[in-house]
Amino acid sequence: VDSSLPGGFKRGTKLAYYYIWDNEMWDKYRSCWRYIRYLRTFFFYRSRLFRFIFPQLLSYTIWSGLCACYQHTHHVGIAMLPSTVSGSVASIQQFRIPLTALSLLSSFVAVLLTVRTNQCLSRVAEGRLAWQRCNLLSRNISQLVSYYVYPVNRSLGILANRHLSLYAWLLKSRLREEDSENEAVRVMLSNEDANCLLSQGNKPIAVITKLRQITSYLIRRGDIGEIIGNRIEEDLLELSRVCGVCDRIKGSPIPPSYTSHTCRLLSFYLFFLPFALEATGLPPLVTVIASLAVGWVMLGLDEISHQIEEPFRIMPMHPCARAATQDVADSILCLPASLPVTDDDGDE
Repeated sequence: VDSSLPGGFKRGTKLAYYYIWDNEMWDKYRSCWRYIRYLRTFFFYRSRLFRFIFPQLLSYTIWSGLCACYQHTHHVGIAMLPSTVSGSVASIQQFRIPLTALSLLSSFVAVLLTVRTNQCLSRVAEGRLAWQRCNLLSRNISQLVSYYVYPVNRSLGILANRHLSLYAWLLKSRLREEDSENEAVRVMLSNEDANCLLSQGNKPIAVITKLRQITSYLIRRGDIGEIIGNRIEEDLLELSRVCGVCDRIKGSPIPPSYTSHTCRLLSFYLFFLPFALEATGLPPLVTVIASLAVGWVMLGLDEISHQIEEPFRIMPMHPCARAATQDVADSILCLPASLPVTDDDGDE
């Protein structure tokens, strides 16, 4: 598991979003036994979601129990009073909320949670697409460098591919605000290049700047043609856009006013739900169980939306960066077989 993942995500099932899935994982995911697996992992020590919402769920269970006990004690207390007193006491009605009225609020809460979850899923899809573009562009640029730069200037070709192999790792470090890749930078580059790169605030963009410097130098010397140079420049521009998209997703959450309003309505609904359920005549224990079930569903959905709102916390960036580095290395080490030498003078 990626060591830079948040602590709560390092323990759990292997069928998680922060892995690159293979056929075996997909088969297990689609298995008809998945319902048994999901029910088995529902318990506290197996369900990651349950661990995240356990404090809220425990507090809500206590509140539901107190409400049910209060309502039940009120009923019993009135029944035990003398008839001359019970009438006047009973006139002070219990605190009751009709379930029909509260169900109107539940519709608004459900819509708000659904819209928020859909927005968060779109952020996950956009972030994953950006990392797919990162891998694609790294592979394409490294192949152009290997076939057009490396044969004419081996040192600059190696230097360009070394910088390119670091791009995905540096982007991962930037998005998760860590410095775990500094050692890799010093291993891959010379002291001068490493110090220059590590001194930059935006290290992924510094890699693109270095690649542009190499490209312009080779074009001026005539080592590569302008067509190839322009093609490399276009891919570098797209690589810069990938960094911009990731920065935008990380720095711009769903408007906090929307999130806070949803949380307030959800809290209001769950707060009065035990009173509304008890008003329907349910026994206290059933009221607590029903409130707990509704709270688990809604609090779980709210927690899921908060987890995926920042997609780079759960995205498989470590496997993606490793795959990008492997593609760069393969572009140099795993060259195709040489073309056969043919006579193209037109004579038969």
